[in-house]
Amino acid sequence: MTIREAIDICDRQKPNGYEYEDKVHWLDQLDRRIFRELVVTHEGGMEEFQGYAADVDEETELLADEAYAELYVKWLFAQIDFANAEMQRYNNSVTMFNTLYNAYADWYNREHLPKQPNWVKGARK
Repeated sequence: MTIREAIDICDRQKPNGYEYEDKVHWLDQLDRRIFRELVVTHEGGMEEFQGYAADVDEETELLADEAYAELYVKWLFAQIDFANAEMQRYNNSVTMFNTLYNAYADWYNREHLPKQPNWVKGARK
């Protein structure tokens, strides 16, 4: 899913008055979390992630696998609800997001070997 696709789906399903830049910032927060919690802790992932500035190319692919892309939309819903101080809606949105995020994290952990600490790598020689 691209940045533009996530924002377009969000705006169609949950009309709101927030700027494109706000939503890019929220997507940046989520992908930094995914990078920090999942990608850098496993073999074969990206070595660095610069995040998304407000002027990022809207066709930039988000980090999560396409099968779990809906988590971006639910994340945007939760951020909008929180910013609007709609706590009951926020609780529903963040619960849906957490369910999707946990499913994605479980899948990622199954599909990618965890990085071994340096002391383990040295012991194998």
